[in-house]
Amino acid sequence: MKEALKKLADKMHQADHEAGFAFEFWDGDRVCYGDLSRSSAVTLRFKSAETAKDVLTDGFPGFGEAYMAGDLEVAGDLKGFIPAFMRKVDQLLNRGGLGLLHTIGKDRASGSDPWIWKYIFPGNYLPTLAEIVREMGTVGFSVLDMENLRLHYACTMDRWAETFERNGGQVLERFDEAFIRMWRLYLRGAAAGFRYGELRVFQVLFSKGLNNDLPLTRDHVYCR
Repeated sequence: MKEALKKLADKMHQADHEAGFAFEFWDGDRVCYGDLSRSSAVTLRFKSAETAKDVLTDGFPGFGEAYMAGDLEVAGDLKGFIPAFMRKVDQLLNRGGLGLLHTIGKDRASGSDPWIWKYIFPGNYLPTLAEIVREMGTVGFSVLDMENLRLHYACTMDRWAETFERNGGQVLERFDEAFIRMWRLYLRGAAAGFRYGELRVFQVLFSKGLNNDLPLTRDHVYCR
């Protein structure tokens, strides 16, 4: 089993650049959670022993679905990261499989906010939709749908800020006043950034190659 795990880890590291991301893959009852760090450390967590046996067996066809959230924007070094990210997802997704990528981004490329870079997400970079889609096409992914959830995420930041304030006493027990002021500024500033600034939230649905078995409209998504 250890040799099989090492083989899978080696396969995941065939990309030219090291990257860091979290992922969740599943196919029916088979579920695999994992993290791939810049330091080449692969961590895989399986829902069951049967899943581990299936995935670590030679000839495993790959997972049918993948979900990736909150990865690209905190990774930095985008020139090396996005191509490596897509290649590694490609290695674990089967032909016709679906992937959903959820990430904060921007409409046009620009530098990171220096304050957030220093205090909140060191080394962060907000990718453009063009950067993401270009690399998806390079590995053979077909984009099926895309939503910009900008205003939804502004509301999310509002709720986070309210929860933070309600629990300020507990936070102060673990951290200091400077920490509270810093995160209060970040949460409120981010909400404003989504409403009035450059911040976006892209949610991109894609398939590995073509998939002709999907609904033609979004009717199945919404409650009637």
